Amino acid sequence: MVTTHENQMDHSWYEATVDRTAYPALQGRHEADVVVIGGGYTGLNTALELAQAGAKVIVLEKLRLGGGASGSNGGQLCTGLHRTQPWIEQKCGAQMARDLWDIALEAKDYVRDTCTAHGIDVDWRPGRLLLAHNKRSVSEIEEQAEYLAKHYNYSGFEMFGPERCGEFVQSKVYHGGADDHGAGHLHPLKLALGIGAAAARHGAQIHEFSAAESYEVTGGKVHVRTSGGEVVADKAVLAGNGYIGRLEPYLSRRLIPANDFLVATEPLGDRAQALIPGNHAISDTRYHMNYYRLSPDGRLLFGGAASTKLYDPPEIERRVRKDFNRVFPQLSDVKFENFWSGTLGITFSQMPHFGVLQDRVYFAHGYSGLGVALANKSGAMVAQKILGNGAQFDTMARLKSMPVPGPKFAKNIGVDLAMAWYRIIDGL
Repeated sequence: MVTTHENQMDHSWYEATVDRTAYPALQGRHEADVVVIGGGYTGLNTALELAQAGAKVIVLEKLRLGGGASGSNGGQLCTGLHRTQPWIEQKCGAQMARDLWDIALEAKDYVRDTCTAHGIDVDWRPGRLLLAHNKRSVSEIEEQAEYLAKHYNYSGFEMFGPERCGEFVQSKVYHGGADDHGAGHLHPLKLALGIGAAAARHGAQIHEFSAAESYEVTGGKVHVRTSGGEVVADKAVLAGNGYIGRLEPYLSRRLIPANDFLVATEPLGDRAQALIPGNHAISDTRYHMNYYRLSPDGRLLFGGAASTKLYDPPEIERRVRKDFNRVFPQLSDVKFENFWSGTLGITFSQMPHFGVLQDRVYFAHGYSGLGVALANKSGAMVAQKILGNGAQFDTMARLKSMPVPGPKFAKNIGVDLAMAWYRIIDGL
C-alpha cells in the first residue's frame, strides 16, 4: 500500500518529541521583498538571514515546517560533500575543489553557531563513524582520510581495523572504518523548528499548508499563487528540493526525489549504551546505506531501504527489518514503535545544484543525502547572494547539473532499476 507525503511525519519519532507552533495558511494578497517557497532547512535559513538584515520575507510551506526531509532525516552532521575531493578536483579543478571543501567545513560550523546564537537545543552529540561493509571499503576510507590529511589539513578521521569494531558498535558485519571527530548528530526536526521560530522572531512571515501552485515573473515582480492567496515580491527563492514537483520543470528534470525509510525502536534500556558505547552516529559504505544512532531516551533510530515510492508503516517495517536484523541480529526481538520517511533530492552528479532563473528566482537543492550541514548553510548563501555578497553562492552555481537521462515518464522506473542493481552489488 502506498501512502502520501502528508501523513508520513505523523508516524515520526521526531514529531512525537517536539512542541510545534502553528503558522496560518496564506490568505489574500501580500507583498514582500522576498518570497521563499519551502519551509525546510534551505528556505528557513534564507528567511532567517534576510529577516535579520531587515528584509520583508514571506515563507510558504506546503505542509508544516520541517515536514519534508529537513525534519525526517537521520540527523547526521557530516564532513564534506557526497563526492570525494579527488573526484571534485578532477571535475572542477584544484582551486574550486578547495573552495567547495571550505564551504562544506563552514557548513558544520554554521549549524552549530546558528543553534548557539538563537538558543536552539537540538540534542547535539559529537562523533560519527563511517563503517566498511567489506574489506575493500576499509582501504577506500583509509585512502580518503590520508588524502584529506595531506592535501586539506583535515585530521578529524581516526582509522581503526576489524579488531576494534567492537569498541564502537556491537555488530559483527563490519571490517573497520573511521571515527570522524569533526562530525556528530542531532534532532533534525528541533533544528528546523528552531530556525523557523528564530526567523519569525526577526519578522519573517511564515505560512504552513500553503503550497505554491504556480509562479511567474512579470512587471519586474515575482507572483506566487497558492490556493488561498498570492504573494508579490521583488525576488523568490525555490527551496523545495525533493518536493519541487511541477512548480519548476527545469529543476525537477535535474532532480531525483528519493525516499529513505526510518524506524525508532522501543527504548532499549541497559542494552542501548552497550550497543553503541560512544554514542556515535553511524553509517556504512553500502550503496544502499544503513545509518543509525541512539536517541536521548535510549531508542535506536535506524534508516535505509531507499526507494522512489512511499509506503505505509507495515511496509516500512518489512523493508527496514531485513537490514536491521542483519546488522543487529541480537535485537531481532525488539519492537519498532515509529515508522516514517523523508524525500531527499539527488542530482545526477550527486553534487548540489544552485542558480538563478529569470534574474529574480534563486534556487539551491540536490544535497544528495548530506543536507543537514549543507542545506542550512545553503540558505545563508542564498540570502547573502540576494543581499549582494554572492561569492560562495557563485562558487556553488558553477557546479552544472545535467537533466536525468531518459524521458520524464520513465525517470522513476530507471532509478528503481538502478537501486535494484546496487542492492545486488551490496549483496555480493
